[in-house]
Amino acid sequence: MTSLPTPPDPQLAVVVPCHDVAPFLRQMAQSVLAQTMPLELILVDDASTDETLAIARALAAEDARVKVVSMAENLGAFTARRIGVAHATAPYVHFLDADDEGCAEVYPLALERLRQSHADVLHGTGDYVPEAGFQPSKAILDEFRQDKFGPHAPELLGQDIFRAPHAGRLWFGLLWNKIISRALLEKALAIFPEDFQRAKLGNDIPLVYALYFFARHFLPAPDLVLCRYHVGRGETQPGAAPWVESRFLGRFSCVPVFDLLAQVDASRQPDIAEARATFLANCAEAIAPRLADLPEAARAQMHQKVLAVAPADFPPILQRVTLAVLGKTRASLQRHRDGLAQTREKLAKNREALAKHREALAQTRTTLADSRKSLAQTRMTLARTQKSLQALRRSRRYRLACRLAALFHLFRR
Repeated sequence: MTSLPTPPDPQLAVVVPCHDVAPFLRQMAQSVLAQTMPLELILVDDASTDETLAIARALAAEDARVKVVSMAENLGAFTARRIGVAHATAPYVHFLDADDEGCAEVYPLALERLRQSHADVLHGTGDYVPEAGFQPSKAILDEFRQDKFGPHAPELLGQDIFRAPHAGRLWFGLLWNKIISRALLEKALAIFPEDFQRAKLGNDIPLVYALYFFARHFLPAPDLVLCRYHVGRGETQPGAAPWVESRFLGRFSCVPVFDLLAQVDASRQPDIAEARATFLANCAEAIAPRLADLPEAARAQMHQKVLAVAPADFPPILQRVTLAVLGKTRASLQRHRDGLAQTREKLAKNREALAKHREALAQTRTTLADSRKSLAQTRMTLARTQKSLQALRRSRRYRLACRLAALFHLFRR
């Protein structure tokens, strides 16, 4: 391994494992180096086969805050982060993925809160950034809901951090939404053997459990966006492995962390056992619905893959959760059927009401037509009456004229 020197007295170390990320590395680095506070950006090249290492070295030549560590063998992100922490000198560490972006503008505020509170873990949040033209699947949309990025726990102290229900949630296995004291990281990393964790995915989780186990002060910061997470790159990009397989099977390699923690402090075995059970239950809750969405043949094949890598006590958990999911699905289906029946009943009533309205409308039209005919007849009768009246008036005048003429002749005699 080779490394280059960093400037003295950095306040924050941003550690980035890098493997074949040449298209994204410079964008990530620029997002971090935009901050003028004293920091060190540690790029750990995990035996890349593209131009990643060359770009990293070019960045180091351009900015003295960049430190490059080159690994001769591809050992995975967990080991790369571990090596990055070993090369850090700053009191606090932020982990980033090389295909995402840091939000360096919030670093000073985050560090100020850490110093004032004396917390050793600050849990912020992140922004979801879909790639242009990327059409995520429903599974990815469910997994990357914005509300999952931030903390779901209050400020916690001591062993309550590991006991808290949030510690068992898979999304709390993220590292990029946290800033952690280097002293806590070194203590947590010390429990892992050198060859621990070769899984490509799920590699954040064991370290996060160890951090929660040793942490003294957990500080939530839901208003601080620490990372812009690009969906449509890396494991979420088009053509990546099927979501259930790539996203969840790797998590089972995290289970040994609970045995390691028990070796550190056997008196906390009840808390460790509960955390392990919660973790496996969350794995089952994440896998079961997605297995149910697969065609029968693919479901059976994926089920065998799950059982091949899961611990021996996982199948009963998965079965229980699957039955619960099936029960919920059936209940939901029944609700939909009941709703459909009610809708059909309402539709039938509406049709009956519409038929009655149409019948009443037809009757109204008939009545209107009859009224029009009656009006026409009345008008004709009125016209005839008027003519008769006129004739009568004329006849009365004629008789009156005759009488007047007779009287006139009478008087003349």
